[in-house]
Amino acid sequence: MKKLSWYVSRLRVMSLAEIIHRVGEQLYLLYLQFSFKAKKKLFFKTYSISEFAFCTSKQNSLPELDWNFEPNSLQVKQWLAGNWQVLNFPWRWEKDRNCWNIAPDKRNEWPISFFNSINYRTGNVVGDVRIAWEASRLQQLVVLALVAQDNKFDQSKQAVDLIESQLRDWLESNQYLAGIHYISSMECALRIIAVCYALDIARVNIKPDSSVWNDLLNMIEGHASLIEKRLSLYSSSGNHTIAESVGLLYAGINFPEFKRAKIWQRKALVLLRDEADRQILSDGGSIEQSFWYLLFVSDLYGLADKLLDHLGIRDKKIQSAFERASEFLSTFASRPDQLPDIGDGDSGYALSKFLRISFKDIKYKSGIRTFEQTGYTLSNVTPNIKLIMDHGSLGMSPSFGHGHADCLSLLMFCGGEQVITDCGTYGYSLNHEWRKYFKGTSAHNTVTIDDRDQADYVNSFMWKDAYNSRLLLQREDESGFYILASHNGYESIGVTHSRGIFIDYQHGCFVWDRLDGTGNHSLILRWHLDAVVSIKNNKIFTNHDSVELSIDGADEIKNFSGRLNPISGWKSSGYGEKKPISTIEAKYHGKLSHEFNTYISWNSDSKINSNSVESIIEKFREKICAT
Repeated sequence: MKKLSWYVSRLRVMSLAEIIHRVGEQLYLLYLQFSFKAKKKLFFKTYSISEFAFCTSKQNSLPELDWNFEPNSLQVKQWLAGNWQVLNFPWRWEKDRNCWNIAPDKRNEWPISFFNSINYRTGNVVGDVRIAWEASRLQQLVVLALVAQDNKFDQSKQAVDLIESQLRDWLESNQYLAGIHYISSMECALRIIAVCYALDIARVNIKPDSSVWNDLLNMIEGHASLIEKRLSLYSSSGNHTIAESVGLLYAGINFPEFKRAKIWQRKALVLLRDEADRQILSDGGSIEQSFWYLLFVSDLYGLADKLLDHLGIRDKKIQSAFERASEFLSTFASRPDQLPDIGDGDSGYALSKFLRISFKDIKYKSGIRTFEQTGYTLSNVTPNIKLIMDHGSLGMSPSFGHGHADCLSLLMFCGGEQVITDCGTYGYSLNHEWRKYFKGTSAHNTVTIDDRDQADYVNSFMWKDAYNSRLLLQREDESGFYILASHNGYESIGVTHSRGIFIDYQHGCFVWDRLDGTGNHSLILRWHLDAVVSIKNNKIFTNHDSVELSIDGADEIKNFSGRLNPISGWKSSGYGEKKPISTIEAKYHGKLSHEFNTYISWNSDSKINSNSVESIIEKFREKICAT
C-alpha cells in the first residue's frame, strides 16, 4: 500500500513525456529481470587488457587533484586492517564475509536478489540503505591509493594489495544486477569515478598482468551500461543526474575502446551542460537549497572540468558552473565541516572527504552579502560572529526532495561553531517521524502556526504546495543593517509570516516576527541552541561567548531537550546520528496580528537601545504596509 501511495504521489508531478519515459524504463527493468533469472552472465568477461590504453599506460591518465591528506600512523594502521567509518557507523572489510551487504546500522543482511525487487524504502526491515551504500562507493580505495603513493608510510604494497583484494571481493559478492548496490544509478557512477582514481593513483605499484585491470573493465562496462539506461531525468533530475553524468563521462573518455563509449560521453556532456545553469544558480547557490549537496555537485563539476581540461577541452558551461559553486561555498566556509546544515545533507562525498577542489582561499571580509537568487544573507559581524538568514525557496521543483521547510530561519556561528543552529538531517530511511521532524518547520529557527509546516509533507523526498518568499527590504546605514522578508507558507489558513532583522555590529541582533491574519491561532517561535542553556525572567543564557537571548510577545517560554512526544530538542551533526540540544519554545495563542521580539546579544556589557528598537519596528511595519 505504501509503495502504491508513493507511485501516486510521483505521478502527480510527472508530465506525459515523463510517464512515457518511465514506462520504457520499467520495460527495460523487466528485460533485465528476465536476463537475471535466466542466469545470463552479462558483462562478466575476460578482456584483452592490451587493447585498453587506461590499463596499460605507464603514466597517470587522470588529472592531478588537490588533496588535504595528512593522516597519522594510527589512521593508516586502521585503514590497512580494513577498518573504516561509513558515515557515522563502524565498518570492517573481511574477505569472504559479504560485509558489503550487511546493514551497518542494524547488522541485518540485505538480500542478494534482483535489485529492483528489493524493498529498500523507509519502513523496510533491514536498515537504511544509504548507510549500506557508503562502503560500496569504494572511495576507501582512493584513500588506500593515497597511502600507497605517500613514501613516509612505506606500506605501498600492503595498500595496493588491499585495493585489489577489495575490488575483487566486491565484484564476487555483488554479481551483476544482484543486490542493493545496483538500485541507484548514482551509486554505480560514484563507484566508477572512485575505482578509476584509485587504480590511476596506485598504477605505479600495480603489476601490468594483475587481474585488477580485468575487474575494472567488467565494472566499467556493466555499470556504465546500466547508468545509460537508467538516468535520473524529468522530475527525478537533481544531484543524482550530475553524478550519473560524470560517471558516464569518466567511462566514455577513459575507456574509448568500448562500443558505446562515445554515446556515454555525448550523453554525459549534454546533461552536464543542460543542468549547469539549472542546478547551480547564477549567484552560485544550489537550486536544491542544500549546502551539502552543493558541495557534492560542485566537486562533481570540478572533476568533469578537470578531466576535460586534462584533454585540452574547455567547456565554458561546465567550467562556469564549477567556478560559481566553489565561489559560493568558499564565501561561507573554508572546508566541508564548516558548511551550514541548511537543507538535506547525507555526509557523503563525490570522491573523498580529503578532496579539496571546491574551496578557494578567500580572505575574511566583514559586512553583509545577500545572495538574492538562492535566498541567503550572510553577515560577518566580527571574525568571531557570523549570522545567516534563510529567505530562499523550498528547493527544486516539482518534488523539493532535499529542501527543508525552513523559510526565514536564522543561524548564528560563534568561533566557527553553530550556536543558534539548524537541526540537520539525521537520515533518509531510518524512521518516518524522525525524517518528517528534521525536514519540518519545527526543527528550524522560525515560527510555526497551529503546529503546521510551511509546506505539506508528502513523504521523505516530496513536498507539495511549496511557499513563495519575498525579500522586502535590505539596507545599511550608520546604525546597522536591516533585512525584511516574508513567505506565504500559511496562506491556506490566511496567515502571512514576516521577519525583520536588524544587526548592530557592536551590540547584537534584533529579530522581529510578525504574523498577520484573522482569527485565533497557536504560534510557536523556536530557537535551537547547541549550547548549555538556562532561562531566567524570559532571558536565555548560554555558555557561548556571552551569547544571550530575550523574547517579548510570548505567553510562556520553555526549554525542551531530547523530548520524544512530540519530538523536540534534537540535532543531527552527521548522517545516522542525533543528540539532545536545547530548543526554546516561545508560545502565543490568540488573535492576530501578533509580534514576537527577540534580542540576541554577544556582548554582555552592551545591549541594543530600546528607543532604537521602536524606530526599527516602525520601519519594518511601514514596509509591510507599503507592500
